[in-house]
Amino acid sequence: MAWKLREGQQNGKGYAPTSASTHLAAAVVGLRERDVTVAGDDQAEARTALEGLAVKLLKAGERRGRGQAVVGDIDGLYAIARAA
Repeated sequence: MAWKLREGQQNGKGYAPTSASTHLAAAVVGLRERDVTVAGDDQAEARTALEGLAVKLLKAGERRGRGQAVVGDIDGLYAIARAA
């Protein structure tokens, strides 16, 4: 998830924490649809880490607003799934 926040977009910029959280949820759903077991503890750990990174961004004074969604970022989804 740290990668998503640092440089996850195709333009080399990081995602907003809410976007990274949405990608995490999509990865979990995609894995479960493919009959991959995703433990609740693993998902909770990833969410906790993501929230911690979001707090660090805020403390550093970095704010990320709404932007155009990246369409067709299947490689990013696979990267999230591997990391989770």
